[in-house]
Amino acid sequence: METITVLPQGPDGRVAIWDRDPAHGDSDLFLTAGQPAVTIALTSGVRQAIRDGRLLVLAAPPEPVAESPKPRKGKKAESPPDTPPDPAALPDGVASGDDQDDGAEA
Repeated sequence: METITVLPQGPDGRVAIWDRDPAHGDSDLFLTAGQPAVTIALTSGVRQAIRDGRLLVLAAPPEPVAESPKPRKGKKAESPPDTPPDPAALPDGVASGDDQDDGAEA
């Protein structure tokens, strides 16, 4: 049977769906508003709850929040320099930012 990821809707704690169908495995499907998203079998009861607005269909299961990467051991994270680059070291036609023409007359 096809599955679908849904988010129960309505006032928190209110029953969004109670569906008895063998497609849900050994137990009934019982979801209340305020619960996190869940992937369930797409039964006729689930279809009705979607039409009634009790379940919101999500495009895909929510991705777990990834931790920010940590620097590798032995390597110090580089930070940008505090001073602007030397204008003499820049290619012709490239300004360092401090002497760019902002369109205002002096």
